[in-house]
Amino acid sequence: MDSGTIIIGVASIVACILPFIFISRSRKKAEQKRLRALTDLAAQHNGAISRHEFCGEIAIGLDDVNNYILFVSKVKGREAAQFVDLAGIKSCRVENSSRSINSKDGAYKVIDKLSLVFTPVEKDKSNISLEFFDADVSMQLVGELQLIERWEKLINDRLA
Repeated sequence: MDSGTIIIGVASIVACILPFIFISRSRKKAEQKRLRALTDLAAQHNGAISRHEFCGEIAIGLDDVNNYILFVSKVKGREAAQFVDLAGIKSCRVENSSRSINSKDGAYKVIDKLSLVFTPVEKDKSNISLEFFDADVSMQLVGELQLIERWEKLINDRLA
Protein backbone atom coordinates (compact mmCIF):
# COMPACT_ATOMS: atom_id res chain seq x y z
CA MET A 1 0.00 0.00 0.00
CA ASP A 2 1.23 3.45 -0.70
CA SER A 3 1.09 6.32 1.78
CA GLY A 4 -1.64 8.16 -0.16
CA THR A 5 -4.07 5.29 0.33
CA ILE A 6 -3.25 5.08 4.04
CA ILE A 7 -3.80 8.82 4.50
CA ILE A 8 -7.14 8.70 2.67
CA GLY A 9 -8.22 5.67 4.75
CA VAL A 10 -7.30 7.33 8.07
CA ALA A 11 -8.98 10.60 7.04
CA SER A 12 -12.16 8.70 6.10
CA ILE A 13 -12.25 6.90 9.44
CA VAL A 14 -11.70 10.15 11.35
CA ALA A 15 -14.42 11.87 9.30
CA CYS A 16 -16.87 9.07 10.19
CA ILE A 17 -16.04 9.00 13.91
CA LEU A 18 -15.90 12.75 14.65
CA PRO A 19 -19.68 13.41 14.42
CA PHE A 20 -20.35 10.70 17.02
CA ILE A 21 -17.79 12.21 19.37
CA PHE A 22 -19.33 15.69 19.02
CA ILE A 23 -22.87 14.34 19.56
CA SER A 24 -21.78 12.43 22.66
CA ARG A 25 -20.06 15.47 24.14
CA SER A 26 -23.02 17.77 23.52
CA ARG A 27 -25.42 15.21 25.06
CA LYS A 28 -23.25 14.90 28.17
CA LYS A 29 -23.01 18.68 28.47
CA ALA A 30 -26.82 19.01 28.22
CA GLU A 31 -27.29 16.28 30.86
CA GLN A 32 -24.87 18.06 33.19
CA LYS A 33 -26.84 21.28 32.73
CA ARG A 34 -30.15 19.52 33.56
CA LEU A 35 -28.55 17.79 36.57
CA ARG A 36 -27.32 21.18 37.77
CA ALA A 37 -30.86 22.55 37.42
CA LEU A 38 -32.23 19.59 39.45
CA THR A 39 -29.54 20.07 42.10
CA ASP A 40 -30.32 23.80 42.33
CA LEU A 41 -34.04 23.05 42.70
CA ALA A 42 -33.30 20.53 45.44
CA ALA A 43 -31.06 23.05 47.21
CA GLN A 44 -33.89 25.63 47.16
CA HIS A 45 -35.95 23.13 49.17
CA ASN A 46 -33.03 22.15 51.45
CA GLY A 47 -32.63 18.76 49.82
CA ALA A 48 -30.30 16.72 47.67
CA ILE A 49 -30.79 14.49 44.65
CA SER A 50 -30.40 10.80 45.48
CA ARG A 51 -31.77 9.34 42.20
CA HIS A 52 -32.27 10.91 38.80
CA GLU A 53 -32.89 10.10 35.13
CA PHE A 54 -32.76 12.00 31.86
CA CYS A 55 -34.79 11.61 28.70
CA GLY A 56 -34.50 14.13 25.90
CA GLU A 57 -35.13 17.56 27.40
CA ILE A 58 -36.50 16.12 30.68
CA ALA A 59 -34.82 15.40 33.99
CA ILE A 60 -36.57 13.88 37.00
CA GLY A 61 -35.06 13.32 40.39
CA LEU A 62 -35.89 12.03 43.84
CA ASP A 63 -34.75 13.21 47.24
CA ASP A 64 -34.99 10.02 49.35
CA VAL A 65 -34.44 11.81 52.66
CA ASN A 66 -37.06 14.55 52.30
CA ASN A 67 -39.36 12.52 50.02
CA TYR A 68 -39.43 15.10 47.19
CA ILE A 69 -39.81 14.71 43.44
CA LEU A 70 -37.95 17.27 41.34
CA PHE A 71 -38.70 17.78 37.65
CA VAL A 72 -36.97 19.95 35.07
CA SER A 73 -37.98 20.23 31.42
CA LYS A 74 -37.11 22.44 28.50
CA VAL A 75 -40.05 23.24 26.24
CA LYS A 76 -39.78 25.64 23.29
CA GLY A 77 -36.52 27.04 24.62
CA ARG A 78 -37.92 27.75 28.11
CA GLU A 79 -36.82 25.78 31.12
CA ALA A 80 -39.50 24.85 33.65
CA ALA A 81 -38.90 23.38 37.09
CA GLN A 82 -41.47 21.69 39.34
CA PHE A 83 -41.27 20.36 42.87
CA VAL A 84 -43.60 17.81 44.50
CA ASP A 85 -43.56 17.00 48.22
CA LEU A 86 -44.71 13.38 48.43
CA ALA A 87 -45.79 13.84 52.06
CA GLY A 88 -48.99 15.52 50.83
CA ILE A 89 -49.66 13.10 47.95
CA LYS A 90 -52.19 10.27 48.02
CA SER A 91 -51.45 8.63 44.66
CA CYS A 92 -49.56 8.95 41.41
CA ARG A 93 -50.70 7.82 37.96
CA VAL A 94 -49.72 8.09 34.33
CA GLU A 95 -52.10 10.12 32.21
CA ASN A 96 -51.83 8.98 28.62
CA SER A 97 -53.88 11.10 26.20
CA SER A 98 -54.04 9.19 22.95
CA ARG A 99 -56.20 8.71 19.89
CA SER A 100 -56.75 5.93 17.38
CA ILE A 101 -56.02 6.39 13.70
CA ASN A 102 -57.38 4.02 11.08
CA SER A 103 -55.46 3.47 7.87
CA LYS A 104 -55.38 0.89 5.14
CA ASP A 105 -52.67 -0.99 7.09
CA GLY A 106 -54.80 -1.16 10.25
CA ALA A 107 -55.56 0.85 13.36
CA TYR A 108 -52.81 2.73 15.19
CA LYS A 109 -52.75 4.35 18.60
CA VAL A 110 -51.06 7.76 18.64
CA ILE A 111 -49.97 9.30 21.94
CA ASP A 112 -50.68 13.03 22.17
CA LYS A 113 -49.60 13.71 25.76
CA LEU A 114 -47.92 11.86 28.61
CA SER A 115 -48.09 13.26 32.12
CA LEU A 116 -47.38 12.03 35.62
CA VAL A 117 -50.32 13.19 37.73
CA PHE A 118 -50.15 13.47 41.53
CA THR A 119 -53.38 13.42 43.56
CA PRO A 120 -53.04 15.34 46.83
CA VAL A 121 -54.32 14.00 50.15
CA GLU A 122 -56.34 17.17 50.72
CA LYS A 123 -59.41 17.17 48.49
CA ASP A 124 -59.52 20.98 48.12
CA LYS A 125 -56.10 21.03 46.39
CA SER A 126 -55.77 20.45 42.66
CA ASN A 127 -53.75 17.67 41.01
CA ILE A 128 -50.12 18.31 40.15
CA SER A 129 -49.11 17.32 36.63
CA LEU A 130 -45.58 16.78 35.27
CA GLU A 131 -45.65 16.77 31.47
CA PHE A 132 -43.23 14.30 29.91
CA PHE A 133 -44.39 14.45 26.30
CA ASP A 134 -46.57 16.67 24.12
CA ALA A 135 -47.03 15.83 20.43
CA ASP A 136 -47.47 19.55 19.65
CA VAL A 137 -43.92 20.21 20.87
CA SER A 138 -42.07 17.00 20.00
CA MET A 139 -42.86 14.78 17.05
CA GLN A 140 -41.61 11.49 18.43
CA LEU A 141 -41.35 9.61 21.71
CA VAL A 142 -37.76 8.86 22.69
CA GLY A 143 -38.15 6.75 25.82
CA GLU A 144 -40.60 8.97 27.70
CA LEU A 145 -43.18 6.19 28.02
CA GLN A 146 -40.73 3.79 29.66
CA LEU A 147 -39.36 6.55 31.90
CA ILE A 148 -42.78 7.67 33.10
CA GLU A 149 -43.88 4.09 33.84
CA ARG A 150 -40.68 3.42 35.85
CA TRP A 151 -41.16 6.58 37.91
CA GLU A 152 -44.88 5.91 38.47
CA LYS A 153 -43.99 2.53 39.97
CA LEU A 154 -41.14 3.98 42.03
CA ILE A 155 -43.32 6.77 43.43
CA ASN A 156 -46.33 4.54 44.15
CA ASP A 157 -44.02 2.10 45.98
CA ARG A 158 -42.85 5.00 48.16
CA LEU A 159 -46.42 6.16 48.78
CA ALA A 160 -47.63 2.68 49.81
